[in-house]
Amino acid sequence: MGVFLTFSAPTSMPGLQSRIRAILCSTLAALAAACSPDAEHGAPLPQLSATPEFSLGAALDAPPERQLHDVLDFTVLDDGTFWVIDGSETRLIRRFAPDGAFLGTVSRAGDGPGEFRSPFRMSQLDDGRVVMLDAARPDRVQIFDAAGDWLETVALAPGVAVENAGDLALDRRGQLWLPMRPDPTVGVDPVWMRVDLTNPAAPIDTAVGYGVARLRPDAWREPEVRAPYTPSLNVEVGPNGDVWAGWTAEYRVYRMRPRDGAAPDVALELALEGPPEPRVTVPEAERREARAALEAVVADFYGPGTRVPAVPTEKPRLREFILTRGGLLVARPHGPSRRDADEWAEPTLLDLYRIEPAAELDGSGGSAPGARGTAVALGRIELIGEHEVLDAREGRIWTLFRDSLGVESIRSYGWRESELAAAHSATGRVAAHAAR
Repeated sequence: MGVFLTFSAPTSMPGLQSRIRAILCSTLAALAAACSPDAEHGAPLPQLSATPEFSLGAALDAPPERQLHDVLDFTVLDDGTFWVIDGSETRLIRRFAPDGAFLGTVSRAGDGPGEFRSPFRMSQLDDGRVVMLDAARPDRVQIFDAAGDWLETVALAPGVAVENAGDLALDRRGQLWLPMRPDPTVGVDPVWMRVDLTNPAAPIDTAVGYGVARLRPDAWREPEVRAPYTPSLNVEVGPNGDVWAGWTAEYRVYRMRPRDGAAPDVALELALEGPPEPRVTVPEAERREARAALEAVVADFYGPGTRVPAVPTEKPRLREFILTRGGLLVARPHGPSRRDADEWAEPTLLDLYRIEPAAELDGSGGSAPGARGTAVALGRIELIGEHEVLDAREGRIWTLFRDSLGVESIRSYGWRESELAAAHSATGRVAAHAAR
């Protein structure tokens, strides 16, 4: 779109003519910036430097307490220590210092107070206590202090069970969110059963994610066979009890506060929109191999007539995003594929955003380059290999790394924003506010 302005002023007013010319030039510059492709989404995210700090689990010659076999859950406490649930036969809960030093185990196997059979989920509450869930005892939760000492056992109300709730969430207020699956044949909003763990006698209520299904009404209709790189709906319950949702075909994440019962509908508010980057193409060789693998799966496990889905030619903008207790949102965009031995792999790209406490759902708040909305972009970390984000805080991120043989290890990285990136972010925030 072109903008053309013509102005003529009397020659007897040179001072006024100069001032008007300056105003017009600044106006045209602002219009050009607003109409440019980068004005809508900002500049690319600045790179963050990540420094390896320690690794747990991969070295076979390491002491037994530092060897991990199947990490089920990981949480960082407010004092910087972190707890790990290892899914080996012993199902140990281990405590480590911020530098990775082993501190000890939490409780032991059994059915008594503070004991476990199959721990699988944990979270720290605002008051410092740690809640632990046991799949073998779905009728109760165990509560410990930050040093790993047992405090109490809370019995759940009849009809509440946690053994088959892999997507459950524990927020910092002491509310347990148990997902109640919507009808997979229609596009409806997700529903959670909420249980107040700080008051076991409190009534059980439900929370409805009004507006989530509007992001993609057909997202809940799970295909019988899913091809690689098929877009999906990513829904997360945040530490403070708000709900975040994103359709992975787009790099947009929305935030909302769920309403109880039959409260009126509310709209999702844009929390962040990712940087302007070209779509990532799936190599033709990778598509052919993925198609052949899908055909083999359908032939072995599905009945005749089952449709083999097509493998997309482009990857979704977003792989997934997670929310951390430290107030950060980590988004994982897709990167280019490359051949690694007998399989295809891509680098792990981690985009870090700070969730400003003052940012409300009215769309106010700062925005950094590469994003707009209520989340402030900090920058991007690129790691070699396949990493799953476990947690992130200001200056540190923990990942679960899997090598080509499937061996797991917990990696800790220190990260910082370079002076150039910091100046870039400040400039972006000013530009974003000026654009609004």
